[in-house]
Amino acid sequence: MISTSPNRGSEWRTSQGRRKTLLRLGKTAFALIAVAATVGWSGSTIDRSLVKVRLDETSKPADERSTTESTANTESDESKSSTSSKLDQTAAVDRGQETANEKPSDVRRVAAKSPKSTARTLDLTPRRGDRTDDSLKSAEPSAVALAAIADCKTRYEKVHDYVCTFIKVERHRGKLLAPHVIAMKVRTKPNSVYLRFIKPKAGREAIHVEGRNGGKVLAHDVGLGKLIAGTLSLDPRGEMAMEDSRHPITDAGIGPMINMLEAHWKVELKPGVSEVSINEHMKVGDRPCKMITTRHVEKQKGMDFYLVRVFIDRELGLPIRFEGYDWPKRAGIDGELIEEYTYTNLKLNVGLSEIDFDARNKNYAFGRL
Repeated sequence: MISTSPNRGSEWRTSQGRRKTLLRLGKTAFALIAVAATVGWSGSTIDRSLVKVRLDETSKPADERSTTESTANTESDESKSSTSSKLDQTAAVDRGQETANEKPSDVRRVAAKSPKSTARTLDLTPRRGDRTDDSLKSAEPSAVALAAIADCKTRYEKVHDYVCTFIKVERHRGKLLAPHVIAMKVRTKPNSVYLRFIKPKAGREAIHVEGRNGGKVLAHDVGLGKLIAGTLSLDPRGEMAMEDSRHPITDAGIGPMINMLEAHWKVELKPGVSEVSINEHMKVGDRPCKMITTRHVEKQKGMDFYLVRVFIDRELGLPIRFEGYDWPKRAGIDGELIEEYTYTNLKLNVGLSEIDFDARNKNYAFGRL
């Protein structure tokens, strides 16, 4: 076959041909450079966007740690989780700004601060649509909740005693009271509770031991009240013992909370009655927790709360925070907080003895019985 294309060799022999050849080579080189530059710029743009995402996820200032709640992107990869767990990512939340469409935080940190800042640092509001963790999607959330509380009960059976700082916030007679911060000692057999108030009325004490003191609570006030009345023997469900409390001292502590949750959940966690969601990535103070949220579809007899949040310590396997909310007064708003209990600085099986629940303990201030 005879080619009709120009002879490249003969073309190069002339000066005009050489110019044409060099021109073609120049155009080709320019095109290749342009393509390479385009690809390179695209790559650098992608890299920069990735860097920006990482910065957005990790550059929150550490001095925001005292805010109410913290948020962090949940990483499925284990190594990423360990890295992100070292970072303090915090964001203040205003109750009035939350809406039904608001995206839930993957992590919320409940800061257990000093009594002075307790009112703000322990303020969590209910959020609709809390996301169930990916690892639990294959299981029915209500079944997960029931299994979790059953596990809590099993673990609590191995607890002989504990000490903690107990923080309670309650709505009493229609008014949300200031946080009560209380040093607590508990023994499980016989059921024994010692309370010493840190705030308010610092120094007030109370002791109750099952089967002793005629079933009464031994208590004393502070200041003029103590001077006049001294140590009192009170009915644990009487008006004086419960003047600023929703529950008697006989129901105080982690054990009664577990029993209450188990009894209610066995009845209430059913399709069409309650909605349940699980979030594995929560914190109470510095304690990693699983949060179980239950929300009732409609109010029924025997239901104390519209929405309940329970925070189970992942290491101890025990609930260390409870929140209960009332039914909303109208559509589109969240119900009011009814009661909130948090157990911080929790230490199990410390070896409490009889003297820890005896009003004659020299470290206590009950005075003459």
